[in-house]
Amino acid sequence: MGKQYLQSLIRKLVRGKATDEEKRQLESWWKHFADDDSYLRSLSETERQSLRNTMLSGIWQQLDEKPLDEKATNKPEKTVPLVSKSGRLSQLPVVRWAAAAVVLLVSGLLFYQHLTGPQTIRTVFGEQRTVELPDGSVVTLNGNSSLRFSADWAETGQRDVWLEGEAFFGVQHTRNHQKFVVHTPDQVAIEVLGTRFNVQNRRGTTQVVLQEGKVKVTDPAQKTYTLQPGEEVRYTQTTRQLKPIRANLPRELAWKTSILLFTDQPVSEVLQEIRDSHGLQVELRNPTVGRELFSGSIPANDVKQVLSKIEKIYGVTVTFDGDHYIIE
Repeated sequence: MGKQYLQSLIRKLVRGKATDEEKRQLESWWKHFADDDSYLRSLSETERQSLRNTMLSGIWQQLDEKPLDEKATNKPEKTVPLVSKSGRLSQLPVVRWAAAAVVLLVSGLLFYQHLTGPQTIRTVFGEQRTVELPDGSVVTLNGNSSLRFSADWAETGQRDVWLEGEAFFGVQHTRNHQKFVVHTPDQVAIEVLGTRFNVQNRRGTTQVVLQEGKVKVTDPAQKTYTLQPGEEVRYTQTTRQLKPIRANLPRELAWKTSILLFTDQPVSEVLQEIRDSHGLQVELRNPTVGRELFSGSIPANDVKQVLSKIEKIYGVTVTFDGDHYIIE
C-alpha cells in the first residue's frame, strides 16, 4: 500500500467516510505491518519485537490517556477489528479507530516512513551480515561496512543502494527489467540486471569483482566499462580511471566463507586489509618486512594468527602495546 493511498484512507476514516472495504484494507495493513516487510526481516527478533511494541504501545497510550468527546462516548459505537495490545485482533470502536488514525496521521506516519524510507544496515569490525532486499536480492556485508537502500523500489522503478565497505551481491532479475545500481562514496556506479558480484570501497579505492552475469561500471567522469565473469575493475582517487584486470575469484570471495586468503601480497597490504574489515591495529616499524610478499589463509574469527605467521616466516618480533601490535 503506497504512502499517499494510506494517508487518504486514514483521512476518510477520520471523517467517517471510509467504506467497509477501505476499513478492511486499513485493518489488513495494520495486521500485515509487522509480518511481511523486507526491512523487518533484516532485523533480529528482538529488534523486530521492540519496534512492534513501541508502535503499538505509543498508539494505545494516546488512546488511553486522551478521553474521547462525551457526545461520542454516549452514542452507540460500531466496531471494526484491530490488533490489540496483546497482538491479537479485537473489536475497537470506530471512534477509537479514528483516534488511532489521528495519532498515525499527526505523527507523520513515522513508523510507516521508518519501514518504507531509507534503511541502513551496518556491520562492526569482524562481523558478517546477510540481508534480503525488497526485490528478493541478497546482500552479504563484510565487517566494518554499511548498506543504505530504499524500500519503495516498486514505486520508483530503479533499485539503488549505497555501499561503504565491502559486500557481495546476488541480484534478483525483475519482470520489468528494473536497473539495480550500487553507488559508492567516490561516485562510482555499478549497474546490473541480474548477477553475482563483489564490491569493495576502502580508502578511496573501489573494486568490483564479477562472479556471474554482467555489470557496467561508471566512473565520476561518466566513462564506463562492462565486466565479464572472472574480471575485476578498480577505480582509485589517484588514477581516476577504471582499470580492468583478471580477477582471482577464490581470493576475492574467500571472506564470504569466513576465510581471509592472500596470494603474493605485500605484508603491509595484508595488514591493511585486516585492519579495514576487523579493526586489528598493527604498527609496522620494519618497512622491509612490509614489502615482503605473503601467501596463506587466515580464519576470519582469529585474524591475530597472521601476526604469529609473520613473526615465524620473516623472523621479526611482535609485541602488544596497550591498544595495538608492533612489528619490528
